[in-house]
Amino acid sequence: MQEFILPEGLQNIPDGTFYDCDSLNSINLPQGIKSIGRYAFCRSGLKAIDIPAGVNSIGSYAFYGCSLSSIKLPTGIKTIEAYTFMSCDALTGITFPDALTTIGIGAFSDCDAFTTIVLPEAVTTIGDKAFSGCKGLTTMILPDAVTNIGDEAFSQCVALTTMVLGPNVGSIGAKAFANCAMIKDFYCYAQVVPKTSADAFQSSFVDYATLHVPEVSISSYQAETPWSEFGEIIALTGEETGIESTESKAKRPLHYYTPNGLQMATPCKGLNIVRHADGTTTKIIRR
Repeated sequence: MQEFILPEGLQNIPDGTFYDCDSLNSINLPQGIKSIGRYAFCRSGLKAIDIPAGVNSIGSYAFYGCSLSSIKLPTGIKTIEAYTFMSCDALTGITFPDALTTIGIGAFSDCDAFTTIVLPEAVTTIGDKAFSGCKGLTTMILPDAVTNIGDEAFSQCVALTTMVLGPNVGSIGAKAFANCAMIKDFYCYAQVVPKTSADAFQSSFVDYATLHVPEVSISSYQAETPWSEFGEIIALTGEETGIESTESKAKRPLHYYTPNGLQMATPCKGLNIVRHADGTTTKIIRR
């Protein structure tokens, strides 16, 4: 079975409908579908799916272990449930709805193909193990609305070099950034030091990394474990925080691009790829 077409008039994909259907490569969902049940496509061979705009509920484990390379979530989705996309090893791109508020437990854990993720501005909660084991993830930018980061949320992200937290983060769970040994720059815009588990950066060698925080809060971060363990704590420099090399700052920008390659006239909020007149590229973060 390589393609399956569902009948018109169907409103729900029941729990476990295509569980373990490893020969299912693609499926055409009718426009009347409102919900996708738990385990619906779990461990199937699904590589492509077009989710209708009317879907407002996707159950936990729905796409666990699928071969999807990209997916666009409909506007009605406000929560990505537990383990929905866990172990989707080929997933490189996902379009999030603007109304999304919560990334559930293990929602994207072990999705190795991600390199950069920019979440929508409405997201407030990053659940336990939400992005744990995303071995290809190098840059992560959290929206300003995020207040809570769960236990082991980014643990085992072994390629993560740059992390950006907004001004409203109030709590960071146990081992949230454990075993992220490549962290180089950690940006935290919160003036009040977040309540942070002592083992949040366990085995991440932050003594070789730089922590960027508001200038008025440097002494507060220096006095709090585990923040005090960073090798250097310096002041954020302004609205536009570069993660490019010092030499590149003087280069004249030629074009701006989103992380997905869409060209823009001016930088947007979040991560921007800058291509300079001399052919080189750098990255900037605009908040």
